[in-house]
Formats: sequence, structure tokens, C-alpha cells
Amino acid sequence: MRASKPSDWSRVEDKYLLLPSYPCPHITITHLVAAIFLMAAAWDGRSAWAAQDPTERRVVLAIAGCPAGAESAIRRMVGLEIGDLLAEAGAAAETDHLAVVCTLDWARLEASGPGRPRQVERSLRLNEFPADAVPRVLALAGVEMLAALSPAVRRRVEGGAAVQEPEESARAPVMQPTAPAVWRADVSAVWHGFPGENGLSLWGGRGRIGRELGRRLSLGLDLEAASGSRAVVLGQVRGVLASAGAFFGVHAGAQDLFAELALGWRLGIAYLAGEPGASNVNGDSASHAWGGPALSLRIWAGRGRLAFVFCGESGLAVFGAEGLAGSATAASMHNFWVSVALGVGIRL
Repeated sequence: MRASKPSDWSRVEDKYLLLPSYPCPHITITHLVAAIFLMAAAWDGRSAWAAQDPTERRVVLAIAGCPAGAESAIRRMVGLEIGDLLAEAGAAAETDHLAVVCTLDWARLEASGPGRPRQVERSLRLNEFPADAVPRVLALAGVEMLAALSPAVRRRVEGGAAVQEPEESARAPVMQPTAPAVWRADVSAVWHGFPGENGLSLWGGRGRIGRELGRRLSLGLDLEAASGSRAVVLGQVRGVLASAGAFFGVHAGAQDLFAELALGWRLGIAYLAGEPGASNVNGDSASHAWGGPALSLRIWAGRGRLAFVFCGESGLAVFGAEGLAGSATAASMHNFWVSVALGVGIRL
């Protein structure tokens, strides 16, 4: 007789196998709802963390004072480079910032962001570029600065290649670029005078060429020639002064309004000739080295490449020439001098 099978046995191929018995938890609708809620909360937390990741920030672009029509062109070109990373002004999320501020013929760019290790700054001289190229130059310079600040922008610019933020010790310092050299040339009418009882007053001309060395320094070279005469008891004294000047100084201003204060030295030859007024008086002539230190102030005012130029100069002739009538000084090109020049110039 076959024995009856136990309740916890199952039949497989006419054999009975013992299956272990485990307690089954009681799952309700409440448990299922709670599990779904926890999963959704975890997913939202992950999304919020990704949105706050500083490497994925969007960029707000601010532009002020730039040439007419440049703002929209700059914004469009930046958008082409970084795509949807460009955000509208006033975006609620934490963003990086690119500011472009134009003043006369200079543009200053600043890229920054909360929590970023540094702020990137750069200045560009606008008159070094064609007018229609200025928006593109500013846009590309701004994108380059953002790429140095934001890994997300670098990945976008480099076609999606992952770029690691460089270590703090490996970062090169951000240096202000040196302004390109600008040449200026001018020709002027000049008055050259020697104050004093016997000082000569000379009229002539001056030609000059100067170069801006960076944002603040400048160098200038000039050639000057002038002549004049002075009446004396025995006739008159005629003087000619030819000199060259070299000046080094500082400058400030913009393309159309420019001022320079410089120290230098003027060196040349002074010629004096006596022209007697009577037949019984003898006249003579002589040439002497002439020169000394000088201080000059130049002002350049115009529009575009052309301008009016004013220059005031004073100096001390440590060696010069004097003309005698009898035993008294009749004419002098020595000691203190002043000159004033007015002319036209061109920016090369």
C-alpha cells in the first residue's frame, strides 16, 4: 500500500521531493506606493545634483558700450560656438558670466562664475582691427576666456572631447596682453625762443615720428630747423638753429584724443652771424654745438588717422652760442629755452 504524501511534498516523475517552506511577507498597496515614492525622490535628487554641478553651468553674456550693431553680432557668434550653454540674462539657475565693455577704442572682457578658482580678464584695442571684424574678434576672445574657466564650454568648443580641469599648480597665470605698437608721424610749424634780454626768437619747422610702446609708454624722434634775427646798435645778428630730439615718456587717451608727457634731450648746432649796419663795422660768424635736456607735452586731437598736433617744450641748453657787439652780448642761444609747435599728423 502506498503511503499518503505529506502536504509539503510535490510530485515529479512519480517521485516526491521535499521543498523547504519559508514565511511569505504580507505586501500591501501601501508598501508599493511607498517604494515608488522613494524611487522618484532618489531620481529627483540625482537630477538636482547634476543641475548644480558647476562644470555644467550655462553662461550669461552682458555687453555694454560697443559699436552700433555689434551687440547682436557678438551674441550670435558666441551662441554659435557654445550652443545651448548660452543663457538669457536673468536666468534663475547658477551661471557663469561673460562681460564685454567697450570704452573709446578699447574693449575689456571679464569671465567669472561663483565658485570658480579664478576670474579671467583681457583687454583688446579695437582700432587694431577692421570695423566689420570687431564683433567676431570680441566673440572669439570671450569664448576662449570661457573655455579657460569652464570645462563644459571647453568640451563644446573642442567638439565634445572631455577635458579635465587643470590642477591649481599647473594653471598658468592670466596676463594682460600688451597693446600693439602704434606709429604716429607729424609735421609742424615751430617757434623757438630764448627768454631774456638778448635771447633770439626763431621760426621754423619740425618733423617727428613716434611709437607707442604698449599701453602707457612712448618713444619719439624729431628734426627741427629754425632761424631768426635781432637788431642791435651796430646792425643785426642772425641766428640759425638745427637740432634733433629724442624723447621717452608716458601717454594716455584714445585713438582720437591722445596726450604724451616726455623727457628727452635735444642736440644740434647753433650758428650766429653779425651783419653790420655801417661800413666801418666788421661782422663775423661762428658755429657752436648746442643742446641740453628737455621736457615736452604733446596733444593729438583728430578723427580717424588724421589729427591736429600741439607740442609745448622747454629745456636748458647746457652748451650753446652767444654773439657779441663790442664787448657786450648782442644775441644769445644759451641757457633756458621754450618752443611751441602746431601742425598736422597721421596715425600709421
